[in-house]
Amino acid sequence: MKKIFIPALTLLLTGLASSASAQCYDGNCTAPVFTNPCSTAMGCPEEEKALFEDFFDNQGSDSYWKNRFRQYRIYPIVEYPEAAPCDEAGMDSEQTVNAHEYQRGVVVSANKGQRMYDSTTYTLRTHTSTFEAYRVNTKGYIRGKGHEFKLYTDELLRPVGEVSINNAPYMLISLGNTPYMVMIDNKGRFYNQIGIANNGNLYVGNDTVVINPPSLRLIPAQSIQQSKSDTRLNFDIRYDGIENNMLVFLVYNADTGTTTKRTASPTQRYITVNGINFEIIYYTPEYIEYRIN
Repeated sequence: MKKIFIPALTLLLTGLASSASAQCYDGNCTAPVFTNPCSTAMGCPEEEKALFEDFFDNQGSDSYWKNRFRQYRIYPIVEYPEAAPCDEAGMDSEQTVNAHEYQRGVVVSANKGQRMYDSTTYTLRTHTSTFEAYRVNTKGYIRGKGHEFKLYTDELLRPVGEVSINNAPYMLISLGNTPYMVMIDNKGRFYNQIGIANNGNLYVGNDTVVINPPSLRLIPAQSIQQSKSDTRLNFDIRYDGIENNMLVFLVYNADTGTTTKRTASPTQRYITVNGINFEIIYYTPEYIEYRIN
């Protein structure tokens, strides 16, 4: 599957309540250097500034790192190659559909010269586009300590890369305009922790998240377009009365433009005309009652 790179991989590490320096085994922490995205030319929304300011104002403090950023894990990110957002894989199919669905087992009637049955069909063409993106299978949310992310079925989520956790690959998808990343396994299931991407690595703390509903999954995003051809008549069957003590039916073939006469004995309750099974209930030279079986 072609993967998509999103610039969100440059989103930067912010405060996780229980994450920590990976090099704190002897109590001496070396804090990596991060850049506050709120100070860049792009800036960030007002409500996000508080999220970043405390972290980036204090990142040089050893006590800050020892007390608030212990026990995080680092996973190298394999970035997906860049691809156009509109890249998609398409699949086409055609289906012949009956325009008239006759209710079987119900008594109906026809006068002489009227249709008893017609085979009218059209071709239904379906084009299914599978985008290099995903959607959630139902509305839900992911809630962690101090944050909650709502997910909607009309949101298009694109993977930016992947990490390997316990030798299993997980896709990374950014959560909105935040530095947070969710991890997705090969069945579309959410990992029970979230991380933050920075400088080609994913930083994951010890806090777990609540995934609601538990059945929340990612599924491939699809767009289905359908079109149908003009309706065409294949053949019809008409009642043509009684001739020489035989029931007469006329079968019109639309492909050849010809009409063929078919007959059946009035003593037969069940007859087949051009592949259609009829049960004769009552008849006169000008009228017939029947069921389609």
